Amino acid sequence: PSHPFRVHASLATAARRSSRALSQRGTASCIRSMNRSMAAISCWDTKYWYNYARPIQAIREKCFNRRDLPQDVNWTPLIPTPPFPAYTSGHSSFSGASARMLELYFGTDNIAFSGPSPDPQRWPNDLPGVVRSWTSFSQAAAEAGQSRIYGGIHWQFDNQEGLEAGRAIADQVFDIQLRPE
Repeated sequence: PSHPFRVHASLATAARRSSRALSQRGTASCIRSMNRSMAAISCWDTKYWYNYARPIQAIREKCFNRRDLPQDVNWTPLIPTPPFPAYTSGHSSFSGASARMLELYFGTDNIAFSGPSPDPQRWPNDLPGVVRSWTSFSQAAAEAGQSRIYGGIHWQFDNQEGLEAGRAIADQVFDIQLRPE
Protein backbone atom coordinates (compact mmCIF):
# COMPACT_ATOMS: atom_id res chain seq x y z
CA PRO A 1 0.00 0.00 0.00
CA SER A 2 2.79 2.47 -0.71
CA HIS A 3 0.87 4.39 -3.38
CA PRO A 4 -1.44 6.25 -0.93
CA PHE A 5 1.67 7.26 1.02
CA ARG A 6 3.35 8.58 -2.13
CA VAL A 7 0.26 10.62 -3.03
CA HIS A 8 0.04 11.86 0.56
CA ALA A 9 3.73 12.83 0.44
CA SER A 10 3.25 14.82 -2.77
CA LEU A 11 0.36 16.69 -1.16
CA ALA A 12 2.46 17.32 1.94
CA THR A 13 5.12 18.81 -0.31
CA ALA A 14 2.51 21.11 -1.81
CA ALA A 15 1.42 22.09 1.70
CA ARG A 16 5.03 22.95 2.60
CA ARG A 17 5.04 25.38 -0.32
CA SER A 18 1.89 27.01 1.02
CA SER A 19 1.78 29.76 3.61
CA ARG A 20 1.29 27.34 6.51
CA ALA A 21 3.54 27.95 9.50
CA LEU A 22 6.31 25.51 10.35
CA SER A 23 4.42 24.39 13.49
CA GLN A 24 1.38 23.53 11.38
CA ARG A 25 3.51 21.47 9.00
CA GLY A 26 4.99 19.58 11.95
CA THR A 27 1.50 18.92 13.26
CA ALA A 28 0.46 17.64 9.82
CA SER A 29 3.44 15.26 9.75
CA CYS A 30 2.58 13.93 13.21
CA ILE A 31 -1.07 13.45 12.28
CA ARG A 32 -0.10 11.68 9.06
CA SER A 33 2.15 9.23 10.91
CA MET A 34 -0.44 8.47 13.57
CA ASN A 35 -3.09 8.00 10.89
CA ARG A 36 -0.99 5.48 8.96
CA SER A 37 -0.12 3.54 12.10
CA MET A 38 -3.71 3.34 13.29
CA ALA A 39 -4.94 2.28 9.83
CA ALA A 40 -2.33 -0.49 9.70
CA ILE A 41 -3.20 -1.81 13.16
CA SER A 42 -6.93 -1.76 12.48
CA CYS A 43 -6.65 -3.38 9.06
CA TRP A 44 -4.30 -6.18 10.05
CA ASP A 45 -6.21 -6.93 13.24
CA THR A 46 -9.33 -7.30 11.11
CA LYS A 47 -7.55 -9.43 8.51
CA TYR A 48 -6.40 -11.99 11.06
CA TRP A 49 -9.61 -11.88 13.11
CA TYR A 50 -11.78 -12.85 10.12
CA ASN A 51 -9.13 -14.68 8.05
CA TYR A 52 -11.19 -14.25 4.87
CA ALA A 53 -10.07 -15.98 1.67
CA ARG A 54 -8.75 -14.02 -1.27
CA PRO A 55 -10.41 -14.38 -4.68
CA ILE A 56 -7.68 -16.70 -5.98
CA GLN A 57 -8.37 -19.26 -3.24
CA ALA A 58 -12.13 -18.94 -3.45
CA ILE A 59 -12.24 -19.28 -7.24
CA ARG A 60 -9.66 -22.04 -7.59
CA GLU A 61 -10.94 -24.12 -4.69
CA LYS A 62 -14.64 -23.16 -4.82
CA CYS A 63 -14.48 -22.64 -1.08
CA PHE A 64 -17.75 -20.69 -0.92
CA ASN A 65 -21.09 -22.28 -1.71
CA ARG A 66 -22.14 -19.56 -4.17
CA ARG A 67 -23.67 -20.12 -7.60
CA ASP A 68 -22.34 -16.78 -8.87
CA LEU A 69 -18.75 -17.84 -8.14
CA PRO A 70 -17.71 -20.55 -10.61
CA GLN A 71 -14.75 -22.79 -9.90
CA ASP A 72 -11.73 -22.28 -12.18
CA VAL A 73 -8.55 -24.05 -11.06
CA ASN A 74 -6.49 -22.03 -13.56
CA TRP A 75 -7.75 -18.56 -12.62
CA THR A 76 -5.02 -16.00 -11.94
CA PRO A 77 -5.43 -12.38 -10.77
CA LEU A 78 -3.91 -9.51 -12.73
CA ILE A 79 -1.63 -8.46 -9.88
CA PRO A 80 0.28 -10.62 -7.38
CA THR A 81 -1.82 -11.85 -4.46
CA PRO A 82 -0.40 -10.85 -1.05
CA PRO A 83 0.23 -13.69 1.43
CA PHE A 84 -2.31 -12.57 4.05
CA PRO A 85 -6.12 -12.55 4.36
CA ALA A 86 -8.32 -10.34 2.18
CA TYR A 87 -10.71 -8.60 4.58
CA THR A 88 -10.27 -5.61 4.91
CA SER A 89 -8.23 -4.12 2.09
CA GLY A 90 -5.07 -2.44 3.32
CA HIS A 91 -4.97 -0.27 0.21
CA SER A 92 -8.51 0.91 0.93
CA SER A 93 -7.88 1.39 4.65
CA PHE A 94 -4.79 3.52 4.04
CA SER A 95 -6.41 5.41 1.17
CA GLY A 96 -9.61 6.12 3.11
CA ALA A 97 -7.62 7.27 6.14
CA SER A 98 -5.32 9.48 4.04
CA ALA A 99 -8.15 11.05 2.04
CA ARG A 100 -10.24 11.84 5.10
CA MET A 101 -7.25 13.20 7.03
CA LEU A 102 -6.34 15.50 4.16
CA GLU A 103 -9.95 16.66 3.94
CA LEU A 104 -9.99 17.44 7.66
CA TYR A 105 -6.61 19.16 7.57
CA PHE A 106 -7.30 21.34 4.52
CA GLY A 107 -10.96 21.89 5.37
CA THR A 108 -12.21 20.52 2.05
CA ASP A 109 -12.20 17.29 0.07
CA ASN A 110 -12.27 19.14 -3.25
CA ILE A 111 -8.60 19.70 -3.99
CA ALA A 112 -7.43 18.58 -7.42
CA PHE A 113 -4.05 16.85 -7.67
CA SER A 114 -2.09 14.37 -9.77
CA GLY A 115 0.23 11.45 -9.11
CA PRO A 116 2.03 8.57 -10.83
CA SER A 117 0.11 5.38 -11.57
CA PRO A 118 0.80 2.63 -10.98
CA ASP A 119 3.31 3.07 -8.17
CA PRO A 120 6.62 3.45 -10.07
CA GLN A 121 8.66 2.02 -7.19
CA ARG A 122 6.66 -1.20 -7.06
CA TRP A 123 6.00 -1.65 -10.79
CA PRO A 124 8.68 0.39 -12.60
CA ASN A 125 8.08 -1.26 -15.99
CA ASP A 126 4.27 -1.06 -15.98
CA LEU A 127 2.90 2.02 -17.70
CA PRO A 128 5.94 4.24 -17.09
CA GLY A 129 5.18 7.93 -17.13
CA VAL A 130 1.42 7.53 -16.63
CA VAL A 131 0.02 10.27 -14.40
CA ARG A 132 -3.48 10.13 -12.94
CA SER A 133 -5.43 13.21 -11.92
CA TRP A 134 -8.24 13.49 -9.39
CA THR A 135 -10.66 16.24 -8.42
CA SER A 136 -10.78 15.27 -4.74
CA PHE A 137 -9.05 13.19 -2.10
CA SER A 138 -12.05 10.86 -1.81
CA GLN A 139 -12.06 10.26 -5.56
CA ALA A 140 -8.42 9.15 -5.40
CA ALA A 141 -9.14 6.89 -2.41
CA ALA A 142 -12.11 5.27 -4.15
CA GLU A 143 -10.03 4.64 -7.27
CA ALA A 144 -7.14 3.19 -5.26
CA GLY A 145 -9.47 0.76 -3.53
CA GLN A 146 -11.25 -0.21 -6.73
CA SER A 147 -7.90 -0.95 -8.39
CA ARG A 148 -7.52 -3.93 -6.05
CA ILE A 149 -10.87 -5.30 -7.22
CA TYR A 150 -9.86 -4.91 -10.87
CA GLY A 151 -6.52 -6.52 -10.05
CA GLY A 152 -8.34 -9.57 -8.70
CA ILE A 153 -6.95 -9.62 -5.17
CA HIS A 154 -9.93 -8.24 -3.20
CA TRP A 155 -13.67 -8.46 -2.94
CA GLN A 156 -15.81 -5.32 -3.16
CA PHE A 157 -16.73 -5.56 0.53
CA ASP A 158 -13.00 -5.62 1.43
CA ASN A 159 -12.72 -2.32 -0.39
CA GLN A 160 -15.86 -0.65 0.99
CA GLU A 161 -15.22 -1.67 4.60
CA GLY A 162 -11.55 -0.65 4.32
CA LEU A 163 -12.46 2.82 3.01
CA GLU A 164 -15.05 3.24 5.77
CA ALA A 165 -12.68 2.07 8.51
CA GLY A 166 -9.94 4.37 7.20
CA ARG A 167 -12.24 7.39 7.27
CA ALA A 168 -13.35 6.58 10.83
CA ILE A 169 -9.73 6.21 11.93
CA ALA A 170 -8.84 9.59 10.45
CA ASP A 171 -11.75 11.21 12.29
CA GLN A 172 -10.54 9.71 15.56
CA VAL A 173 -6.87 10.61 15.05
CA PHE A 174 -7.74 14.15 14.01
CA ASP A 175 -9.85 14.63 17.13
CA ILE A 176 -6.96 13.74 19.47
CA GLN A 177 -6.12 17.42 20.08
CA LEU A 178 -4.00 17.68 16.92
CA ARG A 179 -6.20 20.03 14.92
CA PRO A 180 -4.41 22.78 13.01
CA GLU A 181 -5.16 26.25 14.40
